[in-house]
Amino acid sequence: MDKDNYLVEAECVKLCNAFCFHLDRRNYRALADLFTPEGAWIRHGIPLAGRSAIIAALEERPADLFTRHVIAGHHFTHISEDRAASTAYNISYYSRNGGILPALLVPDDAIHLDFSDSYERTAAGWRFAERNSVEVFLSTAAKARVVTLREKHADPAGSRRGRSPHGRQPEGGHDERLEIRTSL
Repeated sequence: MDKDNYLVEAECVKLCNAFCFHLDRRNYRALADLFTPEGAWIRHGIPLAGRSAIIAALEERPADLFTRHVIAGHHFTHISEDRAASTAYNISYYSRNGGILPALLVPDDAIHLDFSDSYERTAAGWRFAERNSVEVFLSTAAKARVVTLREKHADPAGSRRGRSPHGRQPEGGHDERLEIRTSL
């Protein structure tokens, strides 16, 4: 791997860290600005196309929800001059205590996600072209809480469920894990 690839990886990892930082601090405009204007986030199987859709979905999060997203294990599968792709592991801890610290660490209040990311180099630097958040491990308690978001964002036609806003099927086809939703 050459020096240019290392620089691209470093910029994209920095982008992922900023995503988690802004999400945990409820700075949704800054988070949305990490995407290209037409960028998409497939959030727990629900496609959000464009910055305004991302902001609108995040503003629906409960006011007392306190989170910390810990991301690691970035593996880059593609790097070119203007595009890159990676997968990273995320553990999301959450509490409904409104951010009163220290929050009680409850193992059932954690979710393990895979982030599959596509990046694009823009005039403003590297941005997410697409982020796909897929649940990997959910506790029994977390599974019980995910139904509300799923029902709220149910697609009556079912035509877009599990697909990106760009119409691509997730790698490997339909992923039954996408049938479980969460409010994180």
